[in-house]
Amino acid sequence: MKQLSFLLLFFVHHYAIGQTYKFDQLTTLELAGKNKVIATTQKLTNSEDLYYAMDFNSKNVSELIDFRTFQRHFFNVIKQKDDHFVFDYVRTCDEKDIRDDVKNTGRDYRFEKSVDSQYILGKYDSSTSKYPYFEVRFQMEEAKSNQLGLVQTIDFELLEKFVGNINKAKKYSIKKLDYYVNGKKGKEQVLKSVASVDVEVKLPEKLYLKCLKVF
Repeated sequence: MKQLSFLLLFFVHHYAIGQTYKFDQLTTLELAGKNKVIATTQKLTNSEDLYYAMDFNSKNVSELIDFRTFQRHFFNVIKQKDDHFVFDYVRTCDEKDIRDDVKNTGRDYRFEKSVDSQYILGKYDSSTSKYPYFEVRFQMEEAKSNQLGLVQTIDFELLEKFVGNINKAKKYSIKKLDYYVNGKKGKEQVLKSVASVDVEVKLPEKLYLKCLKVF
């Protein structure tokens, strides 16, 4: 995927003031399994706020997820001749009910430090479980600026545990995530690059709420 080095511009047609999201990083990630790259993705992220991010797809549709409101906002992507992009707002899917269902399962989510700079985010069947059925292992090191786009690829419960356990006064970088299921390594995600951007995307004042049904 071509690295984007220019300033991305967002514009929502025909609407007044709404929620505004600011992004200062374009993060490029690789998903790999069995020593083979499965996919390359890009995200617009905010280095100081991990509770929202925008999957960037210059060919079709982009999706902005806000973990505070549990809403997903969808945009059509239109590339301009000057290599800028227009993102036209399409719809919003409200996932609060799904979030509540997950919250009430009784599962436990833990953040642990193992050795050196090795950390583990784990999902457990309950608070009394000794071993996680799913875990994310990673190295975290101090840096001049936050490069944490990888943690925005995990679900809210693990993201919340991460945010609640790091020192907010420091900056960190995470280069790789390793995923384990029942103690066996599966896929991995690698941080390929981080480019500085200055982007704002504004939602319409009135959202069009519609979740597509999955059969």
